[in-house]
Order: sequence, then C-alpha cells, then structure tokens
Amino acid sequence: MAEWPDILVQHAPSELTARRLIAQLRACEVSALAFCRLLERWGRGVAEPATAGGREAALRHAADRVETALAGLET
Repeated sequence: MAEWPDILVQHAPSELTARRLIAQLRACEVSALAFCRLLERWGRGVAEPATAGGREAALRHAADRVETALAGLET
C-alpha cells in the first residue's frame, strides 16, 4: 500500500510541487501533534512548565507553530 507522500508525488503537477506540499503537510502534522501532546500532558495533571505564565507561553508557542505551518499551505 502506498504512503500518502508517494500518492502526492504521483499526482502532483511536478515533483517539486509535491515535495514542497509534503514538507508543509509534515510541518502541520508535527506542530499539531505537539499542541495535542501539550494539552494531553496538562490533562493528566503534568503541569509543565510549572508556572501559569510559563504554561500560557508554551500554549501560545505551540499554537503559533500550528498557525505558521497552516499559513505555509496557503502560499
């Protein structure tokens, strides 16, 4: 069974286009997983960073990474 990147390469107008899209989709995947894992840890009671301000900054940073990755898909 072919992996999704292979399918994109087969159907994209050019290999370069496919590679760029694959890289951006992977960035979206990685950043979204990091965001979810952060929330998951907090849901389990692992308050890391230890301060409320640190947690707010970590959440903002994770959300910014997701937003940046998604914005890259629009270009």
